[in-house]
Amino acid sequence: MTISLALHAAGLAAVLQWPSGQPPSMAGEAITVSLVIETSSGAEGAPAAPPPTPPEPQQSDPPAVRRPPPSPDPAPRSYNAETGAAAVSPAEPEPPEARFLSMDPPPPKPTPHQTARLDPADGPDPAETTRTSPRHPTATADGDPAPLPPAASGAASVMPPQVANGNRPPNYPPSARRRGQEGVVIIRVTVAVDGRASATTIVTSSGVPILDEAAIEAVRSWRFLPAHHGAEQVAGTLDVPIRFDLDG
Repeated sequence: MTISLALHAAGLAAVLQWPSGQPPSMAGEAITVSLVIETSSGAEGAPAAPPPTPPEPQQSDPPAVRRPPPSPDPAPRSYNAETGAAAVSPAEPEPPEARFLSMDPPPPKPTPHQTARLDPADGPDPAETTRTSPRHPTATADGDPAPLPPAASGAASVMPPQVANGNRPPNYPPSARRRGQEGVVIIRVTVAVDGRASATTIVTSSGVPILDEAAIEAVRSWRFLPAHHGAEQVAGTLDVPIRFDLDG
């Protein structure tokens, strides 16, 4: 910029020094032009001023970003010195929820006799179960009948025949006494509705015919209580054991 101004000033000064009316002769004359470079004394050695720094653009606040909830801390890892691998310790289980137990006692469970009900059509008649069912009475040589056991649970409404009281015992044959013969005879008796023995059969013999005949003769004359089906008397059978014992 300074060099251009100096050149223009030198050219203008040369033109003004020529006499008026005489044009400058360009032939054979040399024009000396000195080039003067002016520099500012105050600007020597001083570095050029740096270009102005453009203002920094104002940054707007970035929009708020929602952060995800923090993930649970992973289970701590422990180092196994033997295998050289990191062993993961199991995470602590969450404590169970507290449950409040009632202090009231549980209701009592019903007992079988409270819930079980007997259908009268299926079960035995209460009046019939109180009776005693006969056990085959044992008529000994002296004629005493054995006591009767209680009624069986499966008797239902049917009552079998029984030996009546007051019957005479069978006679012990004198010949069998002298010979010391003993034994037991079991006789099956068919009892009619009127309580008489309508039929007799030897089921088990004593092994002594004379004792078997004495037992049959005695039982045929006995009286019996007929069988009952409900309130009705019916015919039935009964096994009567008779023992002949010399020590009896």
